[in-house]
Amino acid sequence: MGQAVLRNHTIGEVESDSVGFWCRSDGRKRGVPTDDRELCLTLREAAHLSRRNQAGLSLIIPFVLPEITKELILTATIRNYYFPILTERLTVFVDETEVSARTFDTVATSLPEGAVSSSVLNFVRQMRECGDAAPSLVIAPEWQRTHISGEMLGAEVAANLRERFRNGELIFVRAPLTIKDKDNQSYKTSIDLFKKKRGRGKRARRLL
Repeated sequence: MGQAVLRNHTIGEVESDSVGFWCRSDGRKRGVPTDDRELCLTLREAAHLSRRNQAGLSLIIPFVLPEITKELILTATIRNYYFPILTERLTVFVDETEVSARTFDTVATSLPEGAVSSSVLNFVRQMRECGDAAPSLVIAPEWQRTHISGEMLGAEVAANLRERFRNGELIFVRAPLTIKDKDNQSYKTSIDLFKKKRGRGKRARRLL
């Protein structure tokens, strides 16, 4: 399926609104993807899609604005997706250029400065390095019924964490979590929290 957003326009004597859809046109429901095998195969070959039976999403943009260059796409990739890339959850290819945790620094240094601040990148790398290590603290599961506070942690533990934070250490806290699916089946997981004091003159950031 596809969508194009233009301006309100007239072709011949027919006036059309700004949104056009490429989808199944059987009239049962608007915007339903086509399941015509021959049509899908023709489109796949015309667009040179390399994905075959893998799950995922392929985007075809047939008429790209001339000012959208490879460098601009790489810069946007570095700026907007540095977190999943550096934590090895995403790899992006722009033409022959691979952007991954392995190639990130090489690609980033080839682009104009300022895409992402060095302090943020250093924080993500530190977080990644200690992600497989034991956390500084595992919070009691009871936090789900109340909230995380110094009183809940205990005065000594809270004071220790504050002191380490003031000293510029990376604080790694794990909060156990029990979730339920739609069938009311319970699963145990956790949320990992990382916190570090911002550097002098740096803006505080929150990464989710």
